[in-house]
Amino acid sequence: MKLSIDDIKKIALGAEEVVSVNNGYEFLRFNKEEREVYASSNLEMRTHSPAGVQLLFKTDGDRISIKLEAELCLDRSFFSLDIIEDGCLIGSVKNFDDEKMTGFYSWDKYPVGSFEAAAKLKDGEKEIRLVLPWSVRTVINEISIDNASYITPVKKEKTILMYGDSITHGYDSFHPSNAYSVKLAHSLGCELFLKAVGGEKFLPPLAKVKSSHNPDYVTIAYGTNDWSSKSKEEFDKNSEEFIKTISANYPQSKIFVITPIWRKDHTEVKSDFEDIFYIGKRLSEICDGIDNAFCIDGWELVPHEEEYYGDLRLHPNDDGFDCYCKNLLNQIKRYI
Repeated sequence: MKLSIDDIKKIALGAEEVVSVNNGYEFLRFNKEEREVYASSNLEMRTHSPAGVQLLFKTDGDRISIKLEAELCLDRSFFSLDIIEDGCLIGSVKNFDDEKMTGFYSWDKYPVGSFEAAAKLKDGEKEIRLVLPWSVRTVINEISIDNASYITPVKKEKTILMYGDSITHGYDSFHPSNAYSVKLAHSLGCELFLKAVGGEKFLPPLAKVKSSHNPDYVTIAYGTNDWSSKSKEEFDKNSEEFIKTISANYPQSKIFVITPIWRKDHTEVKSDFEDIFYIGKRLSEICDGIDNAFCIDGWELVPHEEEYYGDLRLHPNDDGFDCYCKNLLNQIKRYI
């Protein structure tokens, strides 16, 4: 059974649109108004990756095959589309060797272009979850499931919106299913709509675009780029406006504002901040004045050791993200 675009739309999670292109289809994770916010931004290309988008369904088929095209759209070139069967990773379409993804791998060069892979499925009904790459623009050419008599969509009862910078975007997980954003949404039983963009700071115009998805939860995780490249005055203004706008847009949602995680250069002097810990103090003050916003200290979510970071300084690897998700989930559970 070769899946049509209509089949794909029914099983897609986290995509604002699924659009046809000449040789297949791709997934847009930003809606039209959000895309307009980024239209003139130097980060616009990074919005083209389908980070957080997943396909979720049940089937009785016995083999899945996937063909795709990967195109560079940000400053990372490794990618994987993960194939998960009943919660276990059984295969992937990727351009790297897992065993070589150790130490400093973030800036290594990997091939892009056309790729395909297949995986044998176990007998009987099983749940299949495909997690799309966070790091490349992805066109799906074909998804086929052999000997399938049905493809049944699996929907989530809850929804989570996640805003943030490169860490929430997925940098530097080499399997997208291990990014903290994807793991957290899965642990909470939520459909994830991921609005994070690598390099981003608090951006009030993005917050003003109200989602149609009525989220149960919202996470906001900026600050590290504000500290390294914005003035204290800009950060104060933009962070407060962003968080208050999100609260007003989603008064019934629980909003979790995550302060920056550890970064190796945190002792350096950046802009006119006293230190990076000012970010957390200010975000906590803002949340104290908002009934449905809760500030979570990010500093201890990931160990302060290079081995937990793909670039050895800032962006977690899969082990780092495992720590991030487990520790963040424990904090969130205090409020839900």
